[in-house]
Amino acid sequence: MPIIIGAPANPYPDPVISAVASVVSSVEGIAEAHMPQWCSPAEMKEAEQVLVVVCAEGLRPESLVEPLLDQLTQALPDGPQLLVIPMRGSDSLLRTVRGTGCGIFTSPTLRPERRPWWKFW
Repeated sequence: MPIIIGAPANPYPDPVISAVASVVSSVEGIAEAHMPQWCSPAEMKEAEQVLVVVCAEGLRPESLVEPLLDQLTQALPDGPQLLVIPMRGSDSLLRTVRGTGCGIFTSPTLRPERRPWWKFW
């Protein structure tokens, strides 16, 4: 199941990205966040800009989604409806996500877990 990740051709307007970054920075446990274009042809009709959140070391990525979605709904009541993709620092796709240059938040204190040096995949 291939996934295509890149910089969005038509990114959300700056006020939307700023609002999302503000929400992300207020949710406890997020080490970094990115908003790349994401396409999984087997699961999606077309590519869309998504919110990838990377949890801090020692946390489960799924634990961040509900509080994040609640605050995003309050901050952006008229949309857009963002697909939130939680990740760990050791996820193999994170290098590609970071490579898009679409980072919107990096915690000054929290760090994502490191990928073991021996994992090449």
